Amino acid sequence: MPRLLRFLSFAVLLFPAALRAQTAPPLRVVLACQRAYCDDDFQQTELAYVSFVRDLANADVQALVTADANGAGGSTYTVRLIGKGRFDGRTDTYTIPLAADATDDVQRRALARTLAAGLMPYLAQTGGLDRVTIAARTGVEAAPAVPVRDPWNDWVFSTTVAGNFSGDENRSSLSSRFYGSASRVTNRWKVGVNVYAERNLSRFNINLPETETLAARDTTIRNEQSSIASEVVAAYSVGPKTTVGGSADVSSSRFENRLLQTGVRVGIERSLFPYSQSTSRLVTARYDVGVETERYREETVYGQTAEILPLHRVRLGVDLRQSWGTVTLVTMGKQYLGHLDQYSLTQALSFDVRVAKGLTVGAYTVFSLTRDQRNVPRASASSEDVLLQRRALQSGYDYFGGVGMRYTFGSAASGVVNNRYKGGYSISFSY
Repeated sequence: MPRLLRFLSFAVLLFPAALRAQTAPPLRVVLACQRAYCDDDFQQTELAYVSFVRDLANADVQALVTADANGAGGSTYTVRLIGKGRFDGRTDTYTIPLAADATDDVQRRALARTLAAGLMPYLAQTGGLDRVTIAARTGVEAAPAVPVRDPWNDWVFSTTVAGNFSGDENRSSLSSRFYGSASRVTNRWKVGVNVYAERNLSRFNINLPETETLAARDTTIRNEQSSIASEVVAAYSVGPKTTVGGSADVSSSRFENRLLQTGVRVGIERSLFPYSQSTSRLVTARYDVGVETERYREETVYGQTAEILPLHRVRLGVDLRQSWGTVTLVTMGKQYLGHLDQYSLTQALSFDVRVAKGLTVGAYTVFSLTRDQRNVPRASASSEDVLLQRRALQSGYDYFGGVGMRYTFGSAASGVVNNRYKGGYSISFSY
């Protein structure tokens, strides 16, 4: 009897703990993707043993996913698992290299595998391992590491040919584009070559009403624009925070009144933080000097048809990608050394920041002062030139931007995926 009593007492002590283990709430995860393709529905379906929530205040872990271009022409995802609440202070980081031809399905499955593996330690500490089954491939023997022979010597090439057309009874348009690139990225060197060409043709049929001096008639207005540009950029790492480099380019643009423009520049860039931290924070200052040569299609407002222009430029950049959102701030300035009163200054800002529970605000804006438009033709622009934007016009500034706000409220724990009756009544394509 005493032995039975001791057993019953031990069982009474163990039963609440066992019950708590069986009813332990699932691990709560906030999935935040910045410039990366994640497919939230897919992740919720594949990782059904965790609870995806929206509010950081309710989360155990924030999965912050960012994407950056890699040397193979594809992208590298950086996954940072940031502990919250009981896991505060813990951060785990993983990288996922993706090939240039990786499809959306390949990307989202690679992310799901990384999240599944990275969340295991958190699941173990929340009593959630009973919800998962861990499997391993068998019959795969580890092979000794051997150097991989690369017949391309780290060079990656890409070409894109695209076009589009549209129209109705009163108008039609046709455009074609070509883009080609070659790049080689190593720990020391970054070399890139880009070529771009574009051609646009438009036609407008208009009806001119009858006036005292003009009988009613139909007329057709045509607009043609073309441009081509090529650039070579090379950069060499001289330390964890310093890079030297140079660039050369050649271009031609009917809109910009440029028959042929060439440029050569050399410069240096300094980073406030090591470049190894660039996926989360990057603050840089760059300065370069060079010379541009210009051949214009028409005589400019300065009476030039060709000229040589020494110049210098500066660029200050801030790129932050943190758990609270993203902020990008860029300031660029250019000045012609032979004409110190002629310069341009551009300020660009974009951000997407969580400011309160369920509330995210975002905006982007670009403002430029233009005091160096030496390419503007001397001849006055016609009404058709202005309305159809056939040519560059004299202007002291330009700007564009946008702002938005997103507020979400309601259930913060629903992880159900239901794709029925999906899609609207519009179709769009882009390439």
